[in-house]
Amino acid sequence: MASNKERIEQLEAGIGSIHDNVSRIEMGMADKFQQLETTLHRVMETVSISREEVVGSTGGRRRDNHHSGRAENKTPGTQKVQYAAYHLEDEANEWWQATKRAYAEEEAEITWEVFEEELWARFGSTECEDFDEALSKIKQAGTFRDYQREFERLVNKVQGWTQKALVGTFMGGLHPSIADGIRMFRPKSLKEAISLARMKDEQLQRQRRTQPNTPQIQRNTQQNSKGSLTTKRLSWEEIRKKRSLGLCFSCDERYTPGHKCRQPQLLLMEGESGWEASEMEEPLVEQEPEISLYALAGWSES
Repeated sequence: MASNKERIEQLEAGIGSIHDNVSRIEMGMADKFQQLETTLHRVMETVSISREEVVGSTGGRRRDNHHSGRAENKTPGTQKVQYAAYHLEDEANEWWQATKRAYAEEEAEITWEVFEEELWARFGSTECEDFDEALSKIKQAGTFRDYQREFERLVNKVQGWTQKALVGTFMGGLHPSIADGIRMFRPKSLKEAISLARMKDEQLQRQRRTQPNTPQIQRNTQQNSKGSLTTKRLSWEEIRKKRSLGLCFSCDERYTPGHKCRQPQLLLMEGESGWEASEMEEPLVEQEPEISLYALAGWSES
């Protein structure tokens, strides 16, 4: 039969295994979200490039492609839509399925230009937003994942930023608990800074899960209970008088075993100078040792 120590060790080993499994699951989910963000950014970049090309061309080209017949299903534009839709996942894929179903009910074709407009309407931002200003003022207000997602979104909207400027802005917006832990490594690229920040954030998350919650003492309740007690000063004469009459020190009622005062009070006893030495201390009387004759003879006195 296993002892308590062995059971505790087995329990600790099981808990450690559970923590490791949870950490692996979280890392897998984080990688999955990272892949989704990368795919979505790639699609947005492709849409942005195509949008610039369309704006630079004549407006008749877009109208002709939009009203083209079913015979042009294998045009390069349609192939780009299929390629982009193939890489959509999760929220982006749900949006695409709903959009494709709506156009199918209207028997309308989704060309690259239509796909581009729908994608910008769903995931694009307003044109009045200054991305350079927003990137320069970004701060981590929530989780690190939210901060990373917003930072990468703004990075994809700006141009002319060097790696040094991006790293400095990324480090400056991080929470101090993360930034202070990775600043010593001096990352040279944005990729390196994000990787270090992710590892530091995961370390902090593990520490929070393993630290027990310590209960806080409610001092206000204790102070309020103490403040409700009234203070009563008793002189030594009053104490002796109450004791001789068999009265309670707090209240003037008769004291019996198990007595409880109606109103709790805090008693403060005042001592008299010089009384303790005269009343409490008894003189020591030296006595010479004695032994009876019966004890010497081995008899009892009874």
